[in-house]
Amino acid sequence: MEAFASRIVVIGAGHMGRAIIAGLHEKALGIPLDIVENSNDRMRLVGEEFGIEPRPRYEPGQDDVVILAIQPQAFAEFSAAQPAGAFAKSLVISVMAGVSIATMENALNTSRIVRTIPNTPSEISQGMTVLCPGTAVTDGEIFLAEQIMSVIGRTVTVPRRCAARS
Repeated sequence: MEAFASRIVVIGAGHMGRAIIAGLHEKALGIPLDIVENSNDRMRLVGEEFGIEPRPRYEPGQDDVVILAIQPQAFAEFSAAQPAGAFAKSLVISVMAGVSIATMENALNTSRIVRTIPNTPSEISQGMTVLCPGTAVTDGEIFLAEQIMSVIGRTVTVPRRCAARS
């Protein structure tokens, strides 16, 4: 099964979020890019650096790939502020350390989650990212997530049975 993305939405433009934005901007995967950031300073920086005007909040769309690049400690507040079903039609790729797939599934009410762990060389597109797909993520969605995360370096995907532990 092939996966399709109508747009990629990066939520959070801190260090890792900006690295992913830079990689996506440079590699131009042919998928529109949208950025969500609520810090005025980061919004200005992203606008100046990439020519993309960030939005202050996520507006759900059909077939979105959402990259959660927010601080793990901000996840509970972020997820509580989202409208019901906001992520129902999206593939969610998380770069948040310490937030399990089960926690995200419960908070976002979706089972289409790929948890990733990029390392710091990703900030200069020389990283290694480990992907751990949730059990409901299709092979096509895994391939799509690998393609997206490869913009910051190499990727490796662990078997689905590992997702039960993450």
